[in-house]
Amino acid sequence: MPKRNLLYFVFAAFLLIIFVRWGVLVHQKNRNAYNDKLALYDLIIDIDTSETTRQLYDQEVTRLNEQYQRQKITIATEALIFLVLLLLGIIRVFIYFKKEIDLALQQSNFLLSITHELKSPLASALLNIQTLLKRNQLDVERQQKLLSNSHEELERLRALVDKLLLAAKMDGKEIVYEKSVLNISELYQKVFDNYFDQYKDHYRMTASIEPELQIMGDPILIASIFTNLMDNAIKYCQTKGQIEVSLKGNDRNVILTVKNDGRPISKIDKTRVWDKFYRIGDENTRSTKGTGLGLYIVKEVVEAHNGQVGIVDSSEGVIFKITFPGL
Repeated sequence: MPKRNLLYFVFAAFLLIIFVRWGVLVHQKNRNAYNDKLALYDLIIDIDTSETTRQLYDQEVTRLNEQYQRQKITIATEALIFLVLLLLGIIRVFIYFKKEIDLALQQSNFLLSITHELKSPLASALLNIQTLLKRNQLDVERQQKLLSNSHEELERLRALVDKLLLAAKMDGKEIVYEKSVLNISELYQKVFDNYFDQYKDHYRMTASIEPELQIMGDPILIASIFTNLMDNAIKYCQTKGQIEVSLKGNDRNVILTVKNDGRPISKIDKTRVWDKFYRIGDENTRSTKGTGLGLYIVKEVVEAHNGQVGIVDSSEGVIFKITFPGL
């Protein structure tokens, strides 16, 4: 158990002990007051044994007993209410405290990841350019390869910066969606072909895309949905694994699914993977790199287009399902 959690539970236990002690003391004081009054009445009846005094004694003792029972019930009720409120407060504060700690840890991991993601392509492109400048006698083929590698790294860097800017604009509600009638079949076929050409030697990639499916949407942001889902599938797919893409339409909707054969996602993570900065697994031991922004962007863009996001249960991997309103 982390030290911060242990300290919180110790503090919560201390509060509960103080509360129980307070309840016991109030009950004891109420009982002592009852016993003192009863002793006083007994003393009076010992001094004056007349019939009138006896009747008054019986009346006062009956009233005292009723008052004592009412006070016992009142004390018990108030103690129970306060105890429930205290427990609810402790639980609520712990949940909020844990969320803040998790968010801080995710943001810290994000900063480390983004530093690595930015530094790696810059260093690679810089090394290629330095090689070209220092070695003037390289053959044309070698020069072209170095330039091609630099171009790929800079494209990767540009895509990452675009993702960061897009997430920042979503936070500030600054995005203007320029929606128009969009042939999503043609758009996603082009995106898939680019991924296929790039990763065909590393993964078995297949696509079933129905032609001429149309939606109302922003072309750039609708394309970002597919690219983020493909990047996610590649990141968590097994080596030489299978990635399957499907785009189909019915009378009302256009449905996109992207499947990879990675580990199934737990029920809790199925809802949390769409949160900003959230990534599955332990922040300290995770091996896959990333920013935790991809699926967050997917969800924000889909909902802005009146669509729905979801994860379908599968024993053979993970299936992300996106539903758009069709035309």
